Amino acid sequence: MMPKQHISDNMLAVLEVVARRGTGRVTDIAHRLSAHVSSVSANLKRLEEKGLVTKLERGTYEITLRGQLLVDILDKKDMSDEELIKHWAKTVMKPVMKDMMLAARNMENGA
Repeated sequence: MMPKQHISDNMLAVLEVVARRGTGRVTDIAHRLSAHVSSVSANLKRLEEKGLVTKLERGTYEITLRGQLLVDILDKKDMSDEELIKHWAKTVMKPVMKDMMLAARNMENGA
């Protein structure tokens, strides 16, 4: 059994800012949250360790699929399990399957 991973309210606030655009710079996130750059940077490092964001280049982070799923689930916490699964299938699985089908066709055609 995996240990529970705690995510603080500050980390969630940072993650939600990154999720809005898909990427975010430390300074922009700090400005948006009226937080100190060092605090935002520390939270982003913790989020990266948990696989919720990825560092692209100096000071810029991108949300991962795992991070986006967490934000989506928290945004939809009032949904029933069935509604949440339907939402996830529509917003996550359908585009992934479409990309997989396209990649398979390209491989068959030698592209």
